[in-house]
Amino acid sequence: IFKLQSIIVLSTFQTKYRVLSEAAKDITWLRRLFKDLYILVKAAIPIMNDNE
Repeated sequence: IFKLQSIIVLSTFQTKYRVLSEAAKDITWLRRLFKDLYILVKAAIPIMNDNE
């Protein structure tokens, strides 16, 4: 679910950093959910980033 943010960023780097930070939070939440449901996740969950 996407929501509008009232944050002004100064560069595209800041924007990408914020997006990656939110993705990491979501993945952390998912891993905790899986753990609570006794679902074993052995592999790391990759976060893809286009650094161009």
